[in-house]
Amino acid sequence: MSSSKTVSFLFGSGLSVPAGFPRMTEITSQIMSGENCFRHTDGVYYLNEQKTNQPFYPHAIPAITEFLKEISALGGEFDDQNSSQQANYEEIYYWVAQICDNDIGEYENPIVQVYVNQIKNKIDDMLRSLFKGEVEKWSFSKLVEETANYILDTVWWKLEMKPGCLNYLDFLDQAIQRNARVNIFTLNHDKLLEEYFSSKGIDYIDGFGDKENEIRYLDLALFDSNSEGIFLHKLHGSIGWFRFNESSGFFQDRHIGIPIINDHWHARNSTGTMQTPSEGRPILLAGTFNKILQYTNEIFFDLHYQFFRNLRQSSKLVVIGYGFGDKAINYQIVRWMFEKNDNRLLVIHQNPVRLVDYARKAISRHWDSWIDSGKVQLIEKNIEDVESSDWAGLF
Repeated sequence: MSSSKTVSFLFGSGLSVPAGFPRMTEITSQIMSGENCFRHTDGVYYLNEQKTNQPFYPHAIPAITEFLKEISALGGEFDDQNSSQQANYEEIYYWVAQICDNDIGEYENPIVQVYVNQIKNKIDDMLRSLFKGEVEKWSFSKLVEETANYILDTVWWKLEMKPGCLNYLDFLDQAIQRNARVNIFTLNHDKLLEEYFSSKGIDYIDGFGDKENEIRYLDLALFDSNSEGIFLHKLHGSIGWFRFNESSGFFQDRHIGIPIINDHWHARNSTGTMQTPSEGRPILLAGTFNKILQYTNEIFFDLHYQFFRNLRQSSKLVVIGYGFGDKAINYQIVRWMFEKNDNRLLVIHQNPVRLVDYARKAISRHWDSWIDSGKVQLIEKNIEDVESSDWAGLF
C-alpha cells in the first residue's frame, strides 16, 4: 500500500447483480409464489435445489402464501397512494415483523392490532381448513412467526450461490493499492466480496477470528487490532453467520460463528465438539424500518458503531448499488457530509436522476446543493461498465 490515505465504500444489492445474484424483484416473486419451496422437519424452509425428496409439511407453504396475499393487498392500497412501485420483500417483511412484534408484545402497536382484528377470523378459518385432521395445527401466532422465517430462509437460499463474473470488482484492488486503509460497509447478505478477496489472495478483517477446527468465531476486537488493511463490515448480517450452541446443552456456550464446511448443522469446534445452530438459519436483517430497531442488538450494535467511527476517519465515501433507502444509514451519511468541508461522496449509478427520485428525503433534499458545491461526484455508469481510467484521481 502506497500511502496513508483511507477510503470507505458503502455497497447495496446493486453491486451483486453483475455477478449473477438475483434482483430484489426476483426474490420477491419467489417469496410470493412459494414455488419449489417446502418446510423441512428441521424447521427451515428450503428450495428444491438445496434439498430434494425430503420430509416436509404440505400445508405450510399454502398457508404462508395465502397470508402474504392478504397482507400484501392492504400494502398495495397504501402503495397506490404513496408509491408507483410494487411492494418488495423488504417491505413485506416489515409488515410481517410489525404483526409479529405486536403479537409477542415486543413493540405494541394499536394500529397493527386493529388490522389483525380485521383479518384474524379469516386467517383462522383458512388455517382450520388447511390443517384439518393434521397432528400439528397452526395458530395465527404460529403462522406469523413461520412467515417471517420463510421470508428469511428464501432470501438465504436465493443468495446461496457461487458468483459468476468477478472482474468488475477490480476497482477494490486499485483502492487497496492506493490506500493504507480500506473500509467496506455492505448491506448485502451474500458472499460476493469474500469470494472476490479469496480469488485474489487478499487478506481482510471481517470481525471473525482464525478457524478453530471447522468454525471461525466472532471476535470484534479484531476491528481495533490494526489501523491499516481491509476491513469488511456486513451491516445487515450474512448468509454465512450462525449462532451456535454446544451439543451438550441448548443454552450453553452460545457463539456466533462462520462454519468453514458446507454442513452448518454438524460443524465442530476446536475440541471436536459438535456445534449446532440454535435457529437453524443464518443471522440476517430483513425489512425496512424494523431493521433500525435491530441495529442496537448484539453484533449489529458493534458493527454500526464501526460504521459511525470509521466513516469519521475517512474523507471519501464511494457508494455503489445502494438506493439511499435506509433511514439510519442515510442519517450517518448526512451527518458525515456536513461534518467536514472536504468530505466527498462518490456515487456510481447509471441514472442519478432516477436514484435521487427514489432516495429518502434526508438525502434527496440536500442532493442538488451537494452537486453544486462539488461534495457529490458522479460516475454515470453501471458498475460493470466502469473502467480503470474512470477511477483516476478518485481514490
